[in-house]
Amino acid sequence: EKEKQKQADEKAKLKSNELLERLNKGADFSEVAKKHSDDPTSGANGGSLGEFPEGTMVSAFEKALDKLKPGETSKSVLSPFGYHIIKLESMTKKRIKPLSEVKDEIIQALKEIKARQRVKRIIKRIHQATQQDKNLTKAAESHQLQTAETDFFSRENHILLEIGNQPEFFNAAFSLEKNKVSEPIITPEVSFVLKVAEEKPKYIPELSEVEEKVKEALTESNNEAATSKKFEELKENLTRDKDLEKVVKGYDISIRNTPFFSKAESIPGIGNIEEIKQKAFAMKRGEFGSAKVRDRFYLYKLADIEKSGAPDSDQAKQITNKIKIEKSRQSFQEWITNLKTGAEILVDKTLL
Repeated sequence: EKEKQKQADEKAKLKSNELLERLNKGADFSEVAKKHSDDPTSGANGGSLGEFPEGTMVSAFEKALDKLKPGETSKSVLSPFGYHIIKLESMTKKRIKPLSEVKDEIIQALKEIKARQRVKRIIKRIHQATQQDKNLTKAAESHQLQTAETDFFSRENHILLEIGNQPEFFNAAFSLEKNKVSEPIITPEVSFVLKVAEEKPKYIPELSEVEEKVKEALTESNNEAATSKKFEELKENLTRDKDLEKVVKGYDISIRNTPFFSKAESIPGIGNIEEIKQKAFAMKRGEFGSAKVRDRFYLYKLADIEKSGAPDSDQAKQITNKIKIEKSRQSFQEWITNLKTGAEILVDKTLL
């Protein structure tokens, strides 16, 4: 396993150095990234990671980035995610924007607030006007507005382009009686007054209506069952043979070797899956583990362990920034929790 990992690292390093040589000879960074980057997201975007705050990236990446000036390209940088070539496009210093820069944004925000307040007033007046004759169309027209009529929808299928994802609307619709007008429904995005014009009783649809959905659901169920069965077979074989390569031979399965990673980092190529990380850090060298996370199945072997030394100044700075970010998240979560205590929680009943 160590020899294979070493060979994979050497191959990646060689490729990185070859690409760096091309860039030094004038190759376009964006085009090289699109063609050769292993990151599907940034690679398709010409290698661009967008603008991000200090402390976001892993230590090795940040350390190399700190040495660059705008327009400069780094040497090959090794991190737990592999080799990187970094180009610093620009830097924005931390600062408080002066009023002259944000004046237009503030004016626009105030206009939007006033517009929403005006809509609220009109919606309430329309609702008041319907209390006598229940004529929603007439009430809307008196305020130079038009009503719209939706197609039939159900609790299971209520995708309406003109309404969008508005649980308040659908909760009200399914609680209203026919020809009754709802109370004003006011959300941050949009406001409604609605009336149930017609209802259809529940019915069992003909097979022709749902045939395609049934086929899709059956295929998905069969695929999941087959995959689960294969996964259990592989686990049993691995327990018996203790040879991961032998066990997966003959299956359409590839074995990947990750670089070293710490408890504080995501697993390179897999993501931040706590179940796997916790098991991995409790395992001994050469032991195997398995996990099913959402719709993915994992068989893994702990190939090697590397003890971490004392962090250097850059790593200490990285750790400090991560702790600050985590503390900020905790404070935000506490604020959300306190906010929920005195808040009115709305549940989309149509999804229950």
